[in-house]
Amino acid sequence: MKAIRVKKRLQEMLYPLASMLARVNPSPVFLYGNQKSGTSAICALLAKATDCSMTLDMVRAIPKGDKLVLSLQAGSYQIERFVQDYKLEFSKELIKEPTLTLFYPKIKEYFPNSRSVYISRNPVQNIRSILNIYNLSGKDNSWKFKLNPPVNMSVSGRMILDSDWLFDSPSSGIIESLARRWNYCAEIYINHTSDFILFRYEDFKMDKLNSIHSLAAELKLPIVADISGHLHKQYQPKGSSDMNVLQFFGEENYQLIMDVTKPYRTRLGY
Repeated sequence: MKAIRVKKRLQEMLYPLASMLARVNPSPVFLYGNQKSGTSAICALLAKATDCSMTLDMVRAIPKGDKLVLSLQAGSYQIERFVQDYKLEFSKELIKEPTLTLFYPKIKEYFPNSRSVYISRNPVQNIRSILNIYNLSGKDNSWKFKLNPPVNMSVSGRMILDSDWLFDSPSSGIIESLARRWNYCAEIYINHTSDFILFRYEDFKMDKLNSIHSLAAELKLPIVADISGHLHKQYQPKGSSDMNVLQFFGEENYQLIMDVTKPYRTRLGY
């Protein structure tokens, strides 16, 4: 544990120099998808299997949360500047940061030679997993979490749970807002299907090894390492995927998610 802390501290100290020396990769593979769709595990295993360098979340950008994301959305913070500010993260062969999904057209325009993978997950399980991070109830569609936010909730976390900044009209509450966020991400894929390789989290869970190998083959990345011993490593806090989702959400909120996501859910086979 001490060795890990020392390594992390050393990386932080060397980051300014490494960033200054880094060169932006003009043709990376971006792994897109909503938060808690399995993107971390899939990216990490793909990187290990193919010996590719990776960015597994843009952690130095996350603390800037709302200012960075809202500025990107408004266009007052240009993608060109964003990429240069985080050159080291954009120098890797595989880049995974779910928030980039929201800005896919701008990212693709800046990286025309990039390749794109869209990682999808059943919306009910996806939303359940997000709520699990903060120990929030699936039966409550109010905005109570704003009045008494969990201690582990970052600014970025609040912007995920309340995604109404993405829309022109308000949601009835947190459950509807998360369902609309799922739609927003799914629509990015649906509107640009020819640009993406679709990778379903459910297929990954059924056969992790072969699904990673198949994805590598589609990306024309040769397999150079055996990852069979790494398939069950936890890359993000684990949710309660074995719980009964109807009991977790209650009939009303479960049906709300199903109704809101139906147009996009059916297009993705859910």
